[in-house]
Amino acid sequence: MPISVNSPFADSVALAHCVESSGYLHPDYAASLAEFGQPLELLQSHGWLLKRRIPGTDYYDGMGCYPLFCCQDWKMLNNDLKTLENDLVSASLVTDPLGELGGGELESEF
Repeated sequence: MPISVNSPFADSVALAHCVESSGYLHPDYAASLAEFGQPLELLQSHGWLLKRRIPGTDYYDGMGCYPLFCCQDWKMLNNDLKTLENDLVSASLVTDPLGELGGGELESEF
């Protein structure tokens, strides 16, 4: 749906607040999936992973929230993942097809 000029979302700050406070980026959405893992906020990219214990080990992996992983700053995702290198064995996620990074960029990130 197009954003009308009279819409409160015509202002980029208002639109950013709407995106931050709703949908797949909202902390409550990640919390609603806690049965699958502990919600883990990615502080630089502003996305969420679910931290899961790998059965039979003392290790953990990260899973993106279902059905799509979303974040506010795709260019910071790699930095967030690097900060988790000592905590997670791996991270798996299905990226938002409308995210800022294309396939080649994502391939270099992972």
